[in-house]
Amino acid sequence: LKVSRSIPPNGKDCNDDTIKANLFNTFFGSVFVNSNGSSPVLPSQTTDNYNDLIHINFTEGIVEKALRNLKPSLSIGPDRICAYFLKKLSPAIAEPLSIIF
Repeated sequence: LKVSRSIPPNGKDCNDDTIKANLFNTFFGSVFVNSNGSSPVLPSQTTDNYNDLIHINFTEGIVEKALRNLKPSLSIGPDRICAYFLKKLSPAIAEPLSIIF
C-alpha cells in the first residue's frame, strides 16, 4: 500500500513511510478511545405489546399506492423481484398482497 505525502501538524511534507504510519497512529489514537470490553447500556427501543401490530390494516388502496410509487430504476431486492415488475403489476397484485399483510 502506497500512501502519498501527507502533511503533519507542523506543516512540513513527510516522505518516510514509518513517519507517515506514526502520524496516522497518533491521529487515530487522538480521535478514538480504548474500549474497556463492555458495551454501553442503552435504553430499550422496543415495546412488549406486540398485539399492537395485529391492528395495522393494509388496504388494497394503500398497497397499490405504495407499489405505484416504487422507483423502477432501483436495483432488485433480496427477493430478486425488480421494482419495475411490481409497479407494472400493482393493479393485479395489490389485493392479494393486502390480504397477506
